[in-house]
Amino acid sequence: METRIEKATGVYIHFPFCRRCCFYCHFVKHPYEQEPADAYIRALIREIRLKTNHGLVIDSIYFGGGSPSLLSGSQLGEIMEELSRHYRISRDAEISLEANPEDIEPQKLKEFVSLGINRLSLGVQSFNCHDLDYLGRNHTIDQSLEAIGHARSAGLENLNIDFIISLPGQTRVRLEENFTRAAQLEIPHISAYILEGVMEGEEKDRRDHELYFFTREFLGNLGYDHYEVSNFSKGPARRSRHNLKYWQNLEYMALGLGASGFEESRDYKNYADFPSYYQSIEEGKLPIQESSFPDLKIRRIVMGLRLFQGIHRSAFEDYPGPLEMLLANGVLIRSGKNLAVAPEKMLLLNEILTYFL
Repeated sequence: METRIEKATGVYIHFPFCRRCCFYCHFVKHPYEQEPADAYIRALIREIRLKTNHGLVIDSIYFGGGSPSLLSGSQLGEIMEELSRHYRISRDAEISLEANPEDIEPQKLKEFVSLGINRLSLGVQSFNCHDLDYLGRNHTIDQSLEAIGHARSAGLENLNIDFIISLPGQTRVRLEENFTRAAQLEIPHISAYILEGVMEGEEKDRRDHELYFFTREFLGNLGYDHYEVSNFSKGPARRSRHNLKYWQNLEYMALGLGASGFEESRDYKNYADFPSYYQSIEEGKLPIQESSFPDLKIRRIVMGLRLFQGIHRSAFEDYPGPLEMLLANGVLIRSGKNLAVAPEKMLLLNEILTYFL
């Protein structure tokens, strides 16, 4: 009797609708309307059917956006049911959903949990009203606190909070207040992203540097492990298992408008415009706009150096010259059998990677 070998993979599912489209968000997004959102879910279900590969077992699912917290319980149920029909979802799969605090309603959250959601990523961005006003957020500080409370009441302990740092006028004091409150709320995972695209120049670079490394030090003192460029966790068990697939160069499927995936050593990206996405699915074809087979050694370096633990030194065997120079200048450091970016050099990551491209 032939034994079927199953291969684990993650799934990223994009929901591209938002009540308000934030100026700092670079993901594919559109203003939310009920009818277009319903039509999109129908197309997404058909994409899952086109994608079917029964040799895969799903061990992580990530609903991103956009604002997937605008999904109804029935819509989320349709998606999960279709995935379950075509794939085996492991019992301990991490199933994450991005959410805006103002979208969190206790009853809907209970439905989400009953459908398998076991990790919530809340777009709090700040516990400071001036920061929220600048970012044009729809929620208040109280709504963020209520959303965290609702999550806990629904049994969701695996929580992430997104913060944005280096806003104009933002100070260490404001960040300290944000992070202290998160720690008091016993949030096990924090993502802290530098605001980009607002202004450039030496002043912005200095503020980015100052507040980024203040964030690293302050969260470290609160017991958070800075394991990736923008991510902090209370111990390895609370790291984002799905996102680690990206940084560890593991495979993941992409579903939805503009979603990107990596399967069978191939990078691919779905159409980012509705007409092309829908037309492809209507024709019975996967809505892939572009795909390529990258140099896997380079890809491993580009993704892996985002992790503070680095990657095994064997990844650099084809780059003796750049490696020697970067080690000599303290840009890369040895960490056991791994090589990693020196923590104080992490904001130079893009420049560092040019030596391997």
